[in-house]
Amino acid sequence: MSGIGHNNPPGSTGWQKHCWTVARAELLPRLPIETLKTRIARAKALGLPYKTYASIRAGTGRDVIGFLFSQNGLRADMRSVTLPRAHADRLESLPVKRVLLGAEGARPFLTRDPKILDALEPAPLPSASWAETRAAIKSTLRAQNLPGQAVILIGTHPQEPWAHAGQLARFINSHDYFAPGT
Repeated sequence: MSGIGHNNPPGSTGWQKHCWTVARAELLPRLPIETLKTRIARAKALGLPYKTYASIRAGTGRDVIGFLFSQNGLRADMRSVTLPRAHADRLESLPVKRVLLGAEGARPFLTRDPKILDALEPAPLPSASWAETRAAIKSTLRAQNLPGQAVILIGTHPQEPWAHAGQLARFINSHDYFAPGT
């Protein structure tokens, strides 16, 4: 037996093994197969690995109902006002609200193809304080009628203390989110 706070399983026999097995089993939810299939399909529709989707649901107790995208996260080319085709296709297929956090110059993304994004909201300024960043993200969430714990932020790097400041469900790096095969 290890010391206090150990996390090593007990030997293969005896009362300790029984207690360990029961405790481990109680940690895992017992979902009906229909529920599991529905959640796997939902994760796929959102473009998320099931493990990520399940951890968001477990951590927040909510389903994902929106995405916030930073301009950098979309790899938006402001000169030609275009998105990479694969990004646009993915956004168009999302069954949730899609909001771009960006500058006013990004508005043509909304007017060019309204199926890609639902709204444009101002991004917090890079020089903004924590309180200003939090207020900006919360304002965006209110304007779009989105609860923060049900929203994922897609960006290029956690430049975005935005996810933490807005109490969002998760930050996901855009490279990971838009990677081929995900």
